[in-house]
Amino acid sequence: MAEVLLYNILTIPTVNALCMCADATDKDDDYWKWLLLQTLAYWARATQFETNAKYNMLDLASAIKTGTAAFGTIESYADVLGCIGDDYYGKSGAYEGYSKFFKSIMKTGPQKNIWEQLNDPVAKRRYQESQIMRMDKEDK
Repeated sequence: MAEVLLYNILTIPTVNALCMCADATDKDDDYWKWLLLQTLAYWARATQFETNAKYNMLDLASAIKTGTAAFGTIESYADVLGCIGDDYYGKSGAYEGYSKFFKSIMKTGPQKNIWEQLNDPVAKRRYQESQIMRMDKEDK
């Protein structure tokens, strides 16, 4: 009971205030301040989601036993091979102006998270809120 009360009174308003500060900061005025606030807002939303998530230990055990994580890695490398010679360039997001081959290489490892956080932190947080946390605009 105390955890839920603490979560509702402290965590939610703090994360919302941090996200509002990040949204109010202008990218053109001070890029590094903007990037820092966007990164902190993303981490705060991710932490908010993780602290409130209820895990079923049986589901967790079955997820570890399956090979789905390996399929994602294999698919990433197959994408690299599949786009050699492709002349498509990204039109928006973190990979705007870069080739499909470059995007596929970046998505094969942990450098993907760093690249996307540095180049488009707003989209990364928007994805966290809308797709993972299933938040509507009224919930933010």
